[in-house]
Formats: sequence, structure tokens, C-alpha cells
Amino acid sequence: MMNHKLNAGIILLALLLITALVNASILATATVDKTNLAPDELARLQVKLYNDSDQNLKNVLVQIQADEGIVFIEGAAEKANITKSIEKLGAKEEIILVQGLKAVTTKQPSATIYVYYGTTSPLMSAAATVVGLGEMPIIVTSESERKNINDADTLTIDFKLTNDSKETYSKVSVEVVAPDGFTVQQKPVFVDSLNPQGIIEQKFSVAAPIDAKGTQTITLAYGFFDAAGPHYFEKRYQMEFNKPDYGVIILIGIIVLAVAAFMYARRDDDQKVIGTGEKKK
Repeated sequence: MMNHKLNAGIILLALLLITALVNASILATATVDKTNLAPDELARLQVKLYNDSDQNLKNVLVQIQADEGIVFIEGAAEKANITKSIEKLGAKEEIILVQGLKAVTTKQPSATIYVYYGTTSPLMSAAATVVGLGEMPIIVTSESERKNINDADTLTIDFKLTNDSKETYSKVSVEVVAPDGFTVQQKPVFVDSLNPQGIIEQKFSVAAPIDAKGTQTITLAYGFFDAAGPHYFEKRYQMEFNKPDYGVIILIGIIVLAVAAFMYARRDDDQKVIGTGEKKK
């Protein structure tokens, strides 16, 4: 019995050592393409993974998460963490992963982004990077309202951007992006330059198709260039559409058919009564 436990302990220790060696053979770095982010500003996280061993590694897992204030973009969703899987990382091979992210609050002056990686869970190796969070010299207001316009379920967005800095912004743009089937009534706005205290205002209307279902995301995207380079921002709005209750529809259909069948049978009976009467002699 003792020998069995001893052998099991040795095997477990060997597996832990092998796992540690495999994880140690992966070198990772994480960097963000911006040092500071304002509310709703987008950035890109770049993760480099290098296999420093002479062996191919399979099923490398990467988990990305961050402090409060940062979310990760995946399609129409904003997530607190992201998991990626690399099927194969060859010997001496480097792979670069790019992940979009967004600042959602500036309550803290900075946020740390953590990248955990390895071939087995829990992931024991990590890389990290820090991004600053703070306000920018712009004033943005965007008020939304959902209402019926010309018999169409419509989301309206009143957008206003003010250059509150002492420099001129260039290549200023504002647009609304909607899912397939939705109609954005206004074209994107492009301005070559926006002087200090200059203002851009635009009202957007997004009409939903009659067959819209589930949760649909409407994105207000805007950006500009300043002395530090390009800045891109996103605000997202959710439109909820009730899914049809097929159970109720089927039940209504059954009731309609039952009523129709009853009326038809009754008419048939009435005709039979009228047609079988005999004349009195």
C-alpha cells in the first residue's frame, strides 16, 4: 500500500515537473498600442508567444483579463475576459495574438491587463501590461431614444462632440454601424479639422426591419487625430426584440381550425335537415 502511494506521488511530481518545464519553455510579452485611454476609447492588445523549446507544443491556452475599467471586444459583445486556444505552437515558433479592448471607466488612474498561458489548467505562467486611464479634452454627449417613426421601430441618437483642447483635431469622423437589415438614415460625417471649441453635431436614426429578433447592437463610432496620434471611440446601444411565442401561435392556429371545422360541420347538418323534409299528403 505504501509503495502504491509512493509510486502515485512520484508520478504526480513527475507530471508537475513536466508541466512546469513545458510552461517555462513558452515566453510571452503583452503590450497595448496606447499608453493612456479615455472613456469609450478603443485600443489593441498584442500578445507574443514564443516556444523556446525544441519540441512542438499542442493546445496552448491563453486567458486574458483586466482590472476594472477595461473590457474586451469580441464581435458585438464586450467581455470581462477572453480565452483563446492555439492548436499547435511549433519549436522555436512565435505567434502573435491581437485582441481589441475598450476603456469603460476612469475611476482608477490605470488598469493592469493580465495574460495567463500554458498547456494545462490552471495556467501558472503570466505576462502583464499597464495602461493609463483618464479623461481627454473632448466633451461628448449622446442621447438615445427608441420610438416609432413611419411605422418603423427606430432608435434615434443625438450626438455632439466639442473640442475642449487648445489644439486643432484633424480627420474627425462620426458614424453609426448597424446589423444587416437595419437602415441608418444618415451618412457618416467627416470633417478635415476641428478647431478648439469647435463642435460637431449629428442626429442619427436607425430603423429596424420588421422581422428583427433577439438582441441587436447599434454602434456609434467616432474618432479624430491629435498630436498623440489617432483616437477611436465606440458607444453601443442594445435593441431588444421579443421573440415570437410559437406555442401561442400554434394554439391560436388550432383554435381557429377547430372553430372553422365546427362551423363547417354545423352548416353541413343544417343542409341535411332542410333536404330531408317530407311533404304532407
